[in-house]
Amino acid sequence: MKKKISIFLLLFTLCSLLFTPFIQAQSPTPEASDEVKEKIKERLEENVDEDVDKVKSLVDDQTSQLVKRGFPGKLKNITTDTLLIEIADEVKQASFSEETVFVKSPGNNQLNPEDLAVGDFIIAMGFLNDTGVLESKRVVVTTEPKPAPARQLLWGKVKEIDNQTIVFNDHEITLASSKNLKIKGIEEPEIEDINLEDKIYVIVTLDEDGEIDKVNQVLVIPTKNGLTDETEPTETETASSTAKTTNPPDEE
Repeated sequence: MKKKISIFLLLFTLCSLLFTPFIQAQSPTPEASDEVKEKIKERLEENVDEDVDKVKSLVDDQTSQLVKRGFPGKLKNITTDTLLIEIADEVKQASFSEETVFVKSPGNNQLNPEDLAVGDFIIAMGFLNDTGVLESKRVVVTTEPKPAPARQLLWGKVKEIDNQTIVFNDHEITLASSKNLKIKGIEEPEIEDINLEDKIYVIVTLDEDGEIDKVNQVLVIPTKNGLTDETEPTETETASSTAKTTNPPDEE
């Protein structure tokens, strides 16, 4: 009996020695476990960064396709989500949503879409999509700006001078001062330096009726004997003319 027990203990000991390395190999050390965790963490962070870059690239691509634009004009019609804006001879379409901000200027007072009325002058600002519709982010209701004053160039020959009034061709201007007066060949010109038949060029601002409202600039090119400097006779022509005058032909 003792012999059987001894044999059993011997076999058990041998089996323990054989399987112990295998079990130890299957159980990683704390250092190996930490290294595996760190690698997994790094891989996850790389994947997150890649996903963020992809999303950012997608957003940038979509944003680059949108064009910032503003539509200033009179409100022609308004629906639950669309503004029709009359700009010159065209009608532009602008959409709006709950995120669109409506304000009154001046004052920057908040408005609701229901506060808008046909005929209001508005400025819709946002992004123009690929269909030509403006996706409004902000809509400003304001006063319609006055058109810039019309300017025009008038020219001709001076026909009459009466104090500060100068008449040329079918035009008449009043030159209150010589501040905006330039006369060719004269450094500090005065109104008295203007003569009849001088060439005159005047830049004026017109009023709503097309009449002269303001004289902006006056340029005068003096004449000599009714001829401008550019068409003044040459010395040869002058000498020839003098010879004909001093040496008349013999009488028959």
